[in-house]
Amino acid sequence: METLKDKKILVIGGAGFIGSHLVRELAKEDCKITVTDNLYRSTTKHIDDLINSGKVIFVKGDIRDRELMD
Repeated sequence: METLKDKKILVIGGAGFIGSHLVRELAKEDCKITVTDNLYRSTTKHIDDLINSGKVIFVKGDIRDRELMD
């Protein structure tokens, strides 16, 4: 089975309930995780520890923002 170590992964909506659980599982695999969330119905509180430790890069934004996604 291929490992996710050192893979770059983008999680859209990663601050929400399901997304934050996915991010936590991915963080165990030592991948490079970027989370994008507009925080409309969520907060970063579930992943703040991962952001502060540098395991996750957080970008506040919306996937409909073409410039952000580029």
